[in-house]
Amino acid sequence: MSSIKYNPNPPRVWSRVQNRCSTDTADSNVDYAKIDYDRQMLLKGNILQYKKNSSNLTKNQRYTQIAKGMWTNRTKTWATQSDTYTNPNNSSLLRVNYTILDPSNNTFSSRSNPFNCPTTEIQDGGNLVCNVVVNPCTQEVIKRSVSQQLCNPTTDSDVPGQIQQLCWNDGTQTWYPRQRYTMGNSGTSWPEGYKGFVSALTLEPPVLTLDSSENNSITLSWTAISNDCMPISSFNIYQNGILIGNVLYPIHTITLSNLCGSYSFYVTSLSSTIESQPSNIVSYSNATNAPINLSLIYINPNSIDLSWDPASNANSYNIYQIGIGLIFNTSSTNATISIICGLSSFYVTSLNNGCESESSLPVSYTNTINAPTGLSYSATSTVNQINLSWSSVSNATYYNIYKNGLRINSNINTNNITISNLYGTNTFTVTACISSDSCESVKSTGITVSQYITTGDVHVNDKNISFLSSGSTITFKYTTNIKYTLVGGGGSGGYYAPAVNGLAAGGGGHVMKSTSNNTMSNGNILTFTIGAGGIAPITIADGNIGGDTSISGTISKSTSNSTYGGGGGRGLINVAYNGGGGINDNITSAKGGLYTLNTSDNNNGTGGAGGSLTNETPALTTLGNGGGSNSLTAAGNGGAGQLGIDGIRYGGGGGGGVNTSSVGGYGGDGGGGYGATTTSSATPGTKNTGGGGGGGYYINSSIIYPPANGGSGIAIIIIQ
Repeated sequence: MSSIKYNPNPPRVWSRVQNRCSTDTADSNVDYAKIDYDRQMLLKGNILQYKKNSSNLTKNQRYTQIAKGMWTNRTKTWATQSDTYTNPNNSSLLRVNYTILDPSNNTFSSRSNPFNCPTTEIQDGGNLVCNVVVNPCTQEVIKRSVSQQLCNPTTDSDVPGQIQQLCWNDGTQTWYPRQRYTMGNSGTSWPEGYKGFVSALTLEPPVLTLDSSENNSITLSWTAISNDCMPISSFNIYQNGILIGNVLYPIHTITLSNLCGSYSFYVTSLSSTIESQPSNIVSYSNATNAPINLSLIYINPNSIDLSWDPASNANSYNIYQIGIGLIFNTSSTNATISIICGLSSFYVTSLNNGCESESSLPVSYTNTINAPTGLSYSATSTVNQINLSWSSVSNATYYNIYKNGLRINSNINTNNITISNLYGTNTFTVTACISSDSCESVKSTGITVSQYITTGDVHVNDKNISFLSSGSTITFKYTTNIKYTLVGGGGSGGYYAPAVNGLAAGGGGHVMKSTSNNTMSNGNILTFTIGAGGIAPITIADGNIGGDTSISGTISKSTSNSTYGGGGGRGLINVAYNGGGGINDNITSAKGGLYTLNTSDNNNGTGGAGGSLTNETPALTTLGNGGGSNSLTAAGNGGAGQLGIDGIRYGGGGGGGVNTSSVGGYGGDGGGGYGATTTSSATPGTKNTGGGGGGGYYINSSIIYPPANGGSGIAIIIIQ
């Protein structure tokens, strides 16, 4: 045997623990009562043969000797196995009740069987017949032997009771009569630790049949042979190699429902935990093929068309959108699908009586739209209105307009729009939409539209724009209505010496304002000149008037301060000139303050008049408000100025000087300066108000508080 290497893969395992060998009989008429009697006799003879022994061994010692093969028949071996060779029947005894294994499920190192026979059949299970030797390749009987039957009375063995014959066949293999529930010695036999030993007696596999199939259900039935030695207790049903159920014997049929796909089934018989080889395999399939050649065609911004080749046994199709799930079912091989913005991916499955196939290969469509470009605007002849336009986007049906980030127009179906009621500076963007308010693009590059731009010393407060220095400009970017106020420079206080006198104050600057809208077109530029305040004299002289404030451009307007502005009056001994009177005491434009002539110690100055008012015409509209008169105890206060278009007073007269250390004459409302006292100087008219300068005070040649300058003018525009 050493020249033959035989080790099937997987190994053909078997247990060394076996019952006594079976015996052969030539009698075809079996007497089962006699067989049972002979079996009991055999058991008795085996026990009595080893009841006593010359070595006087205990039962455990005796059993150990038997297990080691060192008792009677210890030279006889029935099987062998090693790491390269296995043979459960090395004496070539007749094997009965075995099964033939499929050789395609086994691989071998070099031989297909342990006897080097020219066959690939692999015998499995069954029993060995101890007294029949056969050709291991052809199974031809070579030798049939009959052992000597030795019989002796029971008295020879000290067996009590009725005397009868006890017989023993000397060819029978000895064994230790022990009831075994487990094969304890198999766990440590080669291969070491192997737990897969099975009974040498196996069940016949069932024969499986597919009886019927309808509406995704099938009925399977099988036949199986049960025997008294190993009765069938139940059947295992396998689907695609996985156990799906067990039914008790004698049930031999099962109905399986809700089947969708391709399946293979087999059944095994069980006797308690011992399982037979699988039955024949029965196959069933109601699977439908997945659709192929799925394609996508763009129809319009809101729809696409899907189409595919029909599956042979499909009766409908499911359409899925990845990320959403099932969206449609149809019996056709095409479908029109609504799409949304962005990437959409689809696949299709076939259905056959509710059984769904694998999915087709997916198709995708990206429903995107570019942002509009070329955003621009143009002014119209309508006030506060522009035309906004942009380049058309190929697949856009609508556009949305945003102003300063907020949507102001939706679903515009042209590439231009008129924007009205504009004011100030605004930024516009546009988006394109594939459909009404759907699948919107990102915003276009923004365009900033300013109502105007300015240069110079300018102050903006909402719709009021103040120009504070000469040379300032404003340029209009679309048609705009404006109103304006121009304020000339205020006059300074007058001067007279030597005297001990309070000096008269300066008058307020001339105020001009519009009474109706002035329309400025796109591109119109206005330039402003701001009148300076009158400079107070430092020698005997009347006070000086302020300069003109004017607008040049589409409209040309001036305060004409040289005609209407109030000049400062000069003070004489015991006489105070009219404060704020016009040039050479002309009081047509700035009403002079009252005064008293030749009154002893009446040394306080009169107040300057407020500036006069015209409304866009050279003609005088309102004479300046008169300054307050002087008295023995007080100087005159400045007269109030005129209201500008913004509701603020401008061109207030200055207050007269006073012969006390308390407060001098108050400046008039509209920027007039305060008069001097015996301890403090006069204050100038407020900058950019056209206020008149305060009157001074002459104490002596060493202590003089001179009159103050007038305040500078201002130009104001209000957007309508």
